[in-house]
Amino acid sequence: MRNLNKIIKEDGNILELTFDNIEEQLIALSDNEIIENLDQRTQQFYHFLECFNRQSKETGRPFWAFLNTCAMGEWNPIEKRITTFFPTPTLGMLRYEAFNALALGAQGLVCWMYGMGLSKKFLDKNEYCNVFVDAPMMADVPLNPVPGETKVTLKYRDNTLWQNVKTVINEVRSLERIFLNTEVTAYGHCFPGDTVPEIYLGLRQVSFADGTPSGFMPIMSVTFPTGTSKTNSKHPGILISILKTVLREETVAPAEPETYSSDSGSILPDHPVKPDIPVITFITKRYIVVTNHDALYPQGPINIRFAPEYQITPVFGESAISLDVSQATSVDMTLSPGNMCIFEFSKLKT
Repeated sequence: MRNLNKIIKEDGNILELTFDNIEEQLIALSDNEIIENLDQRTQQFYHFLECFNRQSKETGRPFWAFLNTCAMGEWNPIEKRITTFFPTPTLGMLRYEAFNALALGAQGLVCWMYGMGLSKKFLDKNEYCNVFVDAPMMADVPLNPVPGETKVTLKYRDNTLWQNVKTVINEVRSLERIFLNTEVTAYGHCFPGDTVPEIYLGLRQVSFADGTPSGFMPIMSVTFPTGTSKTNSKHPGILISILKTVLREETVAPAEPETYSSDSGSILPDHPVKPDIPVITFITKRYIVVTNHDALYPQGPINIRFAPEYQITPVFGESAISLDVSQATSVDMTLSPGNMCIFEFSKLKT
């Protein structure tokens, strides 16, 4: 996986090759070694997502993203130690991967890995291998399994990691109506101050300092907290996405009983003759998604001011939002690590 990641980072043409060889879905690769090199991995993560977002639009094929749900490392037999390590994912890290991917149009999430692989007790210290420390499920596999005969048992581990994974999966499921078959009409990274952090150079940026950029209405302004007392974020900034989702609603129109005429007038039969008629309607919903750049630290309060001719309704992250109900044109939000807030918006009728 890491070699392919390196190729994609250095030569975007590999994406075209990947699309040509996968008929239906494109799986986006993400490498979440947050602790080892936070700056490099943050840039790499967003770079991948933006590349796959672009290619998905150009080819009309949906893409999926990986959600790292295990703690593992690479054993180096020469140095006799684990040289590269994926830390145990926290709730913030899981949300960071899942929510940023969804905000950029991912249509599926693949958990890697769900079952725990080779652990320390099976380690051959003379061979290169991946050593797993934690995962949602434990696989009890003998050191020398016999194909077709060895019994392998899988069981869920009732620990903090499994509880965090369940939390994020349930959150994602609750948002299917928003993110499934959605179109990302606009997106960009927004930062406090006038200077863009070096690790985000090359990514799509959005600024509201000189007004609302094209595609980002109804947002009028974004204001970050000043000073260190408001946020401890090491990577201040947010990803803002504008989504358009068309929902298919199916209802049934009750059948009307047929009548027929006679000499005594119209007669209504005891039961309907015509069957119920299915009615399908399509409803367009538009959303603003604001996602925390930081998987480890909270950010906020961040103020977003909206154009007064729009109705704004929080639909996710309500506990983190303070809405100015009297005017309904301004919100203050505090984003926990890796988390997001979602607003539905529509133009008010005049």
